[in-house]
Amino acid sequence: MKEINESLKNKNLTQKDYYIKSFSVLKEIFSKDKKYLPSIIALFALSGYTMYNSFVIAVKAAAAKDSFPKFPLFDILMNILIVIVIEYALNLFQNNVISRIDKKNELTKENILLRSVLLAVVMTFLSNLIKSLKVLGIGVMFVLAYFAAFFRQIYLSRNVSLTTAFEKNTKLLESNRLRIILPLFLVTIISGIVTSTLTAAASVIVLKSLNSAMTVITILIIYRILVGIFEIYKKILGSIIFLNVENNK
Repeated sequence: MKEINESLKNKNLTQKDYYIKSFSVLKEIFSKDKKYLPSIIALFALSGYTMYNSFVIAVKAAAAKDSFPKFPLFDILMNILIVIVIEYALNLFQNNVISRIDKKNELTKENILLRSVLLAVVMTFLSNLIKSLKVLGIGVMFVLAYFAAFFRQIYLSRNVSLTTAFEKNTKLLESNRLRIILPLFLVTIISGIVTSTLTAAASVIVLKSLNSAMTVITILIIYRILVGIFEIYKKILGSIIFLNVENNK
């Protein structure tokens, strides 16, 4: 990590540099990290298993043009709990990546837990909003990225308040919007294409096959594991761009 830390100072890197260095960090962490990554991947796999009932209800409701499907309360609570746990695990991971590269850690695990709960609630709301808006949801994603692309990295690595994190985010975004938005957007597009293919296949199987539970669950688990891997890479990529911009601002 020392070599990467030095390379992030004194000059703004290219988009290609960001991708290469992020892959280097990902490769190193996958080979050495025995704490965060296995847990995160396992949590995403578990979320694929637990989302089965809600997924089937949503698919059948969409086919029946039912705009207000009824989901079991237990499934709703279970999915919310898993979202919070995954958010906490990803936030710990991102904090760990930034602190390992930057050689300093300003937050405790308790700080990150409290911030994770807040972010999980906000992200769940925004995710549902974006899905409900369909094509217009892409516009919402752009607005969020345009005004808050550095917020998450700052809020999860620096001992600052919510408002101070947003103010610092605004300063870092000056002349650096495309530097952070474009690389993450491209990875998000690739992730969306890959994962939507799996969910589309699972949807077709739900509607056409009566005894499809194990097949659909397997697809959903693979889908969520891939989502997890993409999320891990995006957290590394966002962290490296953040540190590079912060060091040269």
